[in-house]
Amino acid sequence: MKARIAGSAQMALAVFSLFTLLAGDFWRNLLGWPAFLSICGVAIVIYAMLLVRGWPRIRHRGLPITLVVFLAWAGLSLIWSFYRGATALGLVALYGTTIVAFGMAYLLPWSTFVRALGTALRWVLGLSLAFELWVALIIRHPVLPIWLHVKGKIPGEFYWCEGLLLHGGPIQGIMGNRNLLGFVALLGIVVFSVQLADNLIWKFWGYFWLGISLLCIALTQSATVIFAMFLVLICGAFALWARKRGDGKHRRVYWSALFIFIGLGLLAFAFGPVIAQVVGRSPDFTGRADIWQIVVHLWEQKPVLGWGWISYWAPWVAPFNHLVVRHGVTYLQAHNAWLDVLMQVGLVGGIMFAVLIGTAIWRAWFRAVDRPRWDARTDRPFVALHMLPLFILACLCAQSLAESRILVEGGWALLAICAVATKLPDTLNEHPRLIAADPKA
Repeated sequence: MKARIAGSAQMALAVFSLFTLLAGDFWRNLLGWPAFLSICGVAIVIYAMLLVRGWPRIRHRGLPITLVVFLAWAGLSLIWSFYRGATALGLVALYGTTIVAFGMAYLLPWSTFVRALGTALRWVLGLSLAFELWVALIIRHPVLPIWLHVKGKIPGEFYWCEGLLLHGGPIQGIMGNRNLLGFVALLGIVVFSVQLADNLIWKFWGYFWLGISLLCIALTQSATVIFAMFLVLICGAFALWARKRGDGKHRRVYWSALFIFIGLGLLAFAFGPVIAQVVGRSPDFTGRADIWQIVVHLWEQKPVLGWGWISYWAPWVAPFNHLVVRHGVTYLQAHNAWLDVLMQVGLVGGIMFAVLIGTAIWRAWFRAVDRPRWDARTDRPFVALHMLPLFILACLCAQSLAESRILVEGGWALLAICAVATKLPDTLNEHPRLIAADPKA
C-alpha cells in the first residue's frame, strides 16, 4: 500500500514538474516571477533529495559523459564571463533544470515517464484551449501577464492572450507564445501516437487528444512547428525502414537518409526566403536573419571561449541590454540554439553541444531500430515506445534552428532525459512488471 502511494506521489510530482517545465510562462504570467521561482525551488529541492537517497543505485548506472562535460564547461565559463552575476543565475537555472530531469530519468521507468509526459501535455493543451475560449467569449479583449504594467501603445508580443480563437488564430495558449504552444502540440502528436501504437492508452482518448494536438497546431499557425513535424515524419519513416530491414542491414537506409537531408539542406539554403514566403512568413524569417547576424558578430569577438553562459539573455547587462529590439520588444534569445551556444560558450562549447546532441541521437536511433522489447502481458513487442526518444530529439533539433528553447526549461529537460534514458539499460526488457497494471489509465 505504501509503495502504491509513493508511486502515485512520484507520478504526480513528475506530471507537475513536466507541466511547469513545458509551460513555465503560465505560472509567470498568472502568479508572477516570485511565485514561479518558489515553485521551481521546491521542485528542485525535492528531486535533489530523491537523487541523494537513490545515489547508491544511480551511480552504478552511469552518467552520460557528453552531458556532464557540457555542464562542466558551462560552469567553467563563469571564470571568463563578461557578466559573472548573470552567468551565475544562468547556471543555477541550468543545473536546477538538470536535477529535475535526472530525477525523472533515473527514478522513473521509461513507460512511467511517457505516461507522465502524456498527462502533462494533455493539461497544457486542454488549459490552453480553455483559456483562449475564456478570453474570446468572456473577457473579449487582449490579456496582459499579471506582472507586466505598461502604458501607451502595447506591442502584440507583450500580450499573454490576444483572444483570436474565434477568428481562427493565431493563438498563444497558456504560454503566451504560439511557437511554444505549437511545439507542445507537436510533442502531443508524437507521444499520443506512440501510446496508441503500443496500446498504452484508450483509443478514444488517444485519438481525441491527437485531434486536439492537430487543432492547436493549425490554430497557432507556426511555420517552425510545421517544419519540425516534417522532420519527425522523415525520421520515423527511416527508423521504421531500418527496423524492418533488421540488424546489420542499414547501409542503404543511411545512404538514403544522408542524401535526403543534404538535399533538403541545400534546398533550404538556396530557396529559404522563397520557402518562407510560401508558408506565409517574411523572407528574413520574421526578423530572425537580423538577429542571427547580430549574434554572429558577438561570437566573432570571442570565438573560442564565448562571452559566458547565460541561458536566457539578461536584459539588464551588457551586451544584451537593447541588443535586439524590434517593434518595441527586447528579444532575450538568438532564435537559434546553435548560434546561442557559440556566442555564450564559444567554439569549444559548441563542439561539446554538437557531440552531446549527436551521441544522444545515435543511441536513440539504435534503441529505436535494433532491439525488440516485449510486453509480458500480451507477449507482443513494444515498437513505438522505444522510438520516442528519437522522435523527441528530432522535435528538439528542428526547433533549435529557429528557437533557443532547447537550452532552457522544458527543452533542456527533455534533452537531458533523452540523453540519460538512451544510455540506461532497457528497464522494460529487464523488469516487464514495471509496466503499469492498467496501461490504459
